[in-house]
Amino acid sequence: MFGKKNTSSSSENPPSIDQNFGQDFIHTMKDDIDSLSSSPKNIPEQKNIDSSKENPSASPNTKNSSPFLSSSEETIAKKNGSEKDLVYSHIDYVPQRKSFLKKFFLFIVILFFVCAIGFGAYYFWKTNTYFNVNEESLPEEEEFSSENNQTENETSVIITPAAEKYSYEKPNYLQINIETSSPEEIQRTISSVTTELKSIQNNLPFEFIITDSNNNPIAFPIFSLAAKLNFSPDLLITLEEGFSFYIHNNQERSSAGIAIELKNELRAKEEMLKEEPLLNNILSTLFFSGFPITDTTDFQSNDYNGTTVKFFNFTSDASVTIDYAFYENRLIIADSKNTMHAIIDKITIEK
Repeated sequence: MFGKKNTSSSSENPPSIDQNFGQDFIHTMKDDIDSLSSSPKNIPEQKNIDSSKENPSASPNTKNSSPFLSSSEETIAKKNGSEKDLVYSHIDYVPQRKSFLKKFFLFIVILFFVCAIGFGAYYFWKTNTYFNVNEESLPEEEEFSSENNQTENETSVIITPAAEKYSYEKPNYLQINIETSSPEEIQRTISSVTTELKSIQNNLPFEFIITDSNNNPIAFPIFSLAAKLNFSPDLLITLEEGFSFYIHNNQERSSAGIAIELKNELRAKEEMLKEEPLLNNILSTLFFSGFPITDTTDFQSNDYNGTTVKFFNFTSDASVTIDYAFYENRLIIADSKNTMHAIIDKITIEK
């Protein structure tokens, strides 16, 4: 009976179990999760993680090595680091290469222009040398031909510089700066041309058209004012603007003359009669600078090939005179009888 009571009491009241039993040595997954969720707050700062920022000079191999990587993984990491270095170095190299190409291209362009200029200068020098050599060889050819002509007993003509410069068949041009030249300067210009023509012996005079600095013919009223030919206004209005100046080799003396076109010949003759006493004074600067000024009241008349010529002799041999005549609608004035005749002859030939 005692045994039954013990059995029933044990089945009706089982022994109580301690709820904390086993927690000291049993570790569950929940414990792991709880520890992970609470670990950031308790883990101290690891300064070694940012060592790469504090020490930028550390090598990539040291930065990427880890004791948790296997040898193959470590090799791959190093390889990836080296490839990054190659990419960075290539990026740094590209601008340097472009700069080098730019400088090289600029050097080629400058070299091309220098070569072009040098070639042009060389061509210009060779061309000038060629023409200079040809020009220098011309006199030798002329001398050779003249020697052959002399051996063949042919007459040779010596051409002087004055004969090449001036023509007795066609009018020549004598340039005078009419705006700045004084009467004495105009007279010296004409005298220098006269000196050049002394080497040419010709019966006909040389005709000149007086031009300004722009090679435009000068009107006679303007020329008479600049050369101090003080004709009266009444005579000037009977004269045209066109005129010719003549230089003639008259025996041992060179003389000059002038032929002025006429507007009204009859009235010009009347006015010249009034001008006769003053002609020496009027013409002294241009024609008679070396002779004394005197009154010329005793003009005489003469005839040359049907043309009446009035004259006044400064010398007994009539080598220096004032001659004037009206011929072919021109008033002709000359400083010698022979020059007057030569001008009339030249105008007659040109008719």
